Formats: sequence, C-alpha cells, structure tokens
Amino acid sequence: MQITQQKELFEQMRRMDLMVIRRAISPDQLMVMQIQPTILEKIREVQSGDFKLQEFREQVKVGLRSDMQIHADGTLHLGNRICMLKGEVRQEVLAEAHSLTYSIHPGGRRCTKT
Repeated sequence: MQITQQKELFEQMRRMDLMVIRRAISPDQLMVMQIQPTILEKIREVQSGDFKLQEFREQVKVGLRSDMQIHADGTLHLGNRICMLKGEVRQEVLAEAHSLTYSIHPGGRRCTKT
C-alpha cells in the first residue's frame, strides 16, 4: 500500500529510510506520524553553527587540510571520526550508542549483549 501520491514526499521518506507500520485499526481512523531529524542532521546543524569547524571545512575545500575531509553525507570528519562538539547532540549520540542491545567499543574485539 502506498501512503502518498506525492512523489517528492515519498522520495524523502525513502531517503530517510522510514518504515510505516499499519496498526490493526479501522481503515477510517487517521493516525499521526511525527518525524524528527536524524542524529546526522543534528550533527550537520551543530557543525554549521560552529565558527572553528566552518573554518576547517573551508580549509578542506581549498586543500589546506589533508587530515580532515567532508563526508558524502555532509559531515566534517577528522580521519575516520566525525567531528563532534561538546553539548546536547554529543550526549544524545553517546546515550543512543550506550542504550543499544549490542554494543562494542571501537577498539574491542567482541560483541556483548547488555
């Protein structure tokens, strides 16, 4: 079942990897769907608001920094790590990473169920 005939909306939902689950309710009942920004969108927003990271981004663009790169998703990386500022979004990333059923430390060799 396609939930919308609006091709642009449908494409945006597909890019965001949204999954729509139909509940066992009457077909005439309307449900509300709330869409929140992904963590990557929040990171990009925080990065764009930081003067120093914008300076680094410009240096990457003109080839003055080889240790940093702009990832395909638009985020600024130092090596293979995303540049994160201290603050609310960083805490959200840490909270989500630690609340996963399976977690592994980047230097770890095994996966443990928490």
